[in-house]
Amino acid sequence: MEATKTSLIVDLPEGYSSRITTPDDAEAFAKILEADSLSIGITRKFDADEIRDDWTSPDFVLEESARSVLDSTGNLVGIVTVWDTGRPPVHPFLSLVIHPDHMQSGVSEAMLAWGEERAKLAIDRCPPGSRVSIRSNANDLHETRKAMLEAFGMEKVRYFFRMLINMDEAPPAPQLPDGYIIRPIQYPEELEKTVRAVMDAFKDHWGFVEEPIEVALKDWQHHIEIDKLFDPSEWFLAIDEITGEIAGFSLCRSEHWSDPSVAYVFELGVRREHRRKGIALALLHHVFGEYWRRGRKDVALHVDASSLTGAVKLYEKAGMRQDERSVAYDKLLRDGEEMMTTSAE
Repeated sequence: MEATKTSLIVDLPEGYSSRITTPDDAEAFAKILEADSLSIGITRKFDADEIRDDWTSPDFVLEESARSVLDSTGNLVGIVTVWDTGRPPVHPFLSLVIHPDHMQSGVSEAMLAWGEERAKLAIDRCPPGSRVSIRSNANDLHETRKAMLEAFGMEKVRYFFRMLINMDEAPPAPQLPDGYIIRPIQYPEELEKTVRAVMDAFKDHWGFVEEPIEVALKDWQHHIEIDKLFDPSEWFLAIDEITGEIAGFSLCRSEHWSDPSVAYVFELGVRREHRRKGIALALLHHVFGEYWRRGRKDVALHVDASSLTGAVKLYEKAGMRQDERSVAYDKLLRDGEEMMTTSAE
């Protein structure tokens, strides 16, 4: 299949067809996502407006990067999407969601083939000699999806945990080292400083690919603007009182996307020069305490199961437990020098 931005999916089984994905597909897609989760025993609630908002992300063009598959009656049964908006896009992410009733129909092979050809368009936008590969993932309970990705030639490269705490009593008060305080972000004045702190803290985390600050800022600002639950009082910063520098951060949301029953920590980190002082644990206890006072007793976050900085042990120390496990997959498109972080220096 020729790699073009306007091509449709070829070689679909008889009775199926494809077309360019449109914002109007969001409602049906949300129902497919919910059915897919329920098929492995997980209840999730997806918001069509949030799906549409995601499709307006900077540098993402829906009509070029996603295809919808329809059954013989014209009903949407799945969407394949390629996210190659990284700068550089050395690891395009391939999202493939199919309604459980159609998982065994043979449509996945054609959808994945289209996704691979679409992802190859990113190669020319990557530095010469850099390694380029497709990424995807699956909940570890989703045996059908894992088998589908592995049959496509994708290899398991990493596990990730969703960690969860269910508080039945107030958490410990945060114990910060002398010279540090925790306070909410001063938004919007401190947004750029916060984004720089996040990028700096995650430089030695597996999968990190450095990008220009202006690109990162544009993406962060977009997601803040479209997030109806954005609340700067839930973005916590650990500040070095001597320098005024952001030493660490815990950026939170009162509801986890697709799981409003829990509050969610979507970014937590400490800059290298401020580590091993107890700041990360203090940030967690601060977050737990804030949500306890707001009547939220369940808090979740995601973490690399083989974290290069030992984050899993930290979260367990804070009282969190593994709630779900997902698998990250990789398929080589072009061999070369790996640009992402793979080991601790």
